[in-house]
Amino acid sequence: MRKFHQRRRALRNGTATKRERGAVMIEATIILPLLLLMVFGIAELGFLFKDTITLTTTTRAGARVASNLADNRNADYETLRTITAAAGGKAIGLENIEAVLIYNATNHDGVPPACLDANGDPQASNATDSECNLYTNAQVTLVANDPAEAVKHFGGTNTPATDLTCSTVVDSKPIWDVNFCPSQRNRTPNPRTEYIGVYVQVNHDYITGVLLMDSISFSDSTVMGIEPLGAL
Repeated sequence: MRKFHQRRRALRNGTATKRERGAVMIEATIILPLLLLMVFGIAELGFLFKDTITLTTTTRAGARVASNLADNRNADYETLRTITAAAGGKAIGLENIEAVLIYNATNHDGVPPACLDANGDPQASNATDSECNLYTNAQVTLVANDPAEAVKHFGGTNTPATDLTCSTVVDSKPIWDVNFCPSQRNRTPNPRTEYIGVYVQVNHDYITGVLLMDSISFSDSTVMGIEPLGAL
């Protein structure tokens, strides 16, 4: 590296020989790609780190709303609206939200096994499990872009919802939160506090291409205790 700088000075001063000029070109050809690779790699990791921070903030905001609304029939609907507001726009981007799980975390250290498939990707649990509700990108997008239509999938056409039992279909609309019905969540801390979790999986598109991959999926989850009733 010292000789490289000496040759550069010689080139600037006009005292470099042809051999020295050729050596500088060869060294620059070797060093420049490595330097660019390092710069673009740092930039790519910076973009990825930004998205992970945004995702953590998003899941916390969603879990806070789900905890506060507790057994309100529209708890999941409002939670999804919070998630789309926090992660949409210029942050992660609505189109990059792959899936959202709102799950019962009371008896589990993490996402319930029934809510993940063999590859660890989120899936809807059976209605009999009462473990979690899965929301796809299409459903999350509808909540963000057409709330008047989306709310019909959370218990009926009225707000607050008219159906408190989480029927599978109301007014010919399939109900999305039937597996882990909000109105059946326990907000009485006796004999113990119930816990609710929010899991969000997103896609991150690489920009520079230096990592030799087009994109990566990553996720984050937050668990909070369901807010108890004001008076017991």
